[in-house]
Amino acid sequence: MIVTPLLISAAVPLAMWDIFSDTRQLGLATLILVAALVTGVAVASKVPRDKGPNFFGTLAALALAGGLAYFGVDAAGSALWIVLLLALLLGIFAVVA
Repeated sequence: MIVTPLLISAAVPLAMWDIFSDTRQLGLATLILVAALVTGVAVASKVPRDKGPNFFGTLAALALAGGLAYFGVDAAGSALWIVLLLALLLGIFAVVA
């Protein structure tokens, strides 16, 4: 069987659906996401307005979720995808506004 990029791109979202069948993993991903968002807001509140607090808050949230994913927490991978999507939305809103 020939593996094409289309087949790979179709398999990645299917692998992410496994987290929804395990309530423990889903709860862990939710707690990681909440901790990342709280960390991002805390960092953003400490950075002066002229230095770009949203940028540094987003980086702090990404660093927390990415660090946990790096150290092998499975649910952190799903939380990292959600934080990346939120960062993308933040970038889109910054360009539009």
